[in-house]
Parts: sequence; structure tokens; C-alpha cells
Amino acid sequence: MRRPTRFLASLLAVSALLMAIPAQAATVLVTGTNRGIGLEFVRQHAEAGWTVIGTARNPAAATELQALAKQHKGVTIEALDVADTASIAALATRLKGMSIDVLINNAGTLGDVPKQTIGALDHDEFDKIMAANTFGALKLSEALKPNLLAGQMKKVFGMTSGLGSSELVQRR
Repeated sequence: MRRPTRFLASLLAVSALLMAIPAQAATVLVTGTNRGIGLEFVRQHAEAGWTVIGTARNPAAATELQALAKQHKGVTIEALDVADTASIAALATRLKGMSIDVLINNAGTLGDVPKQTIGALDHDEFDKIMAANTFGALKLSEALKPNLLAGQMKKVFGMTSGLGSSELVQRR
């Protein structure tokens, strides 16, 4: 069995800190929840009694997320593409007036790795990755600022993709 990477250790530490906070009326919005770490954040927060807003580009295809929403009445699902400013604005409009205590910017993309290597850098691919992984998270945080200010905790967390793993970089 592999030992946890620093990334997973950090993720567990953040999760433990959040779970230690009393969940009375606490609301968390997590992006990129159709699978993986985002889905697990939804599961853990729902089981801890939080109100959870899980987002996915295509909620209809997010079957595991839908199953969690059926199991936990505090879980709702919203459509969101973090690389699309119109999608971000539409979500902010739908959530207007709702307080959010914690925003977890988890959604992102690894992109087409061969197009990201020295000697083969592709400008359009780079723009696509930056739109989702960097600008999207910042724009969503900006768009939900009124919601976060209305919340008690006022926390924003940013996650990284596999690009943040030195193990993946070393293998390439």
C-alpha cells in the first residue's frame, strides 16, 4: 500500500479542520463534485450535518452525486462550469441571498498533457487550463463574495489538480 502523498495529507488536514467546526446551519459549496475528491467532500460534509451545495458541469450525469442528494436532505446540486463566466454568474444569481460559510474550489482540469510540455506548448490549451483552474476559481470566489460575507465562517479553499503532484511531474 502506498503512503499518502503530501497532497493527500494536506487534504486530510483541511478536511479534519472543517469537520471540527460545529455544523449548525453551516453551508459549504464544493465545485467539481461529480467524482473524486469533490464527491468525497460532499459525502463527508453531508454526514457531518452540513448543508452542502455540490456543483458539476453536467448534474444529470453525476449519478453518485445524485445518490448522495437522495440520501441526505441537506445536499443540493447546481450546474456550474468554472471555465464559463456566464455559468458562474448564473450560479451567483440562483444563490443570491443565501449565506455560504465555506467555498471549496475543487473543480479543475489537467488538460492535454502532451500540449503542455516544453517544445510543444499550445497557447489555446494553456488558456483552457488557466480558465478552469485559476481564473474560474477566482471569478467564482468574487461572484460569491456577498454569500460568503453573509456566512459565519467566511472561508475559501483552493485545491490543485494532478499538476500539483510532484510524483506525476517526475514520471513524465
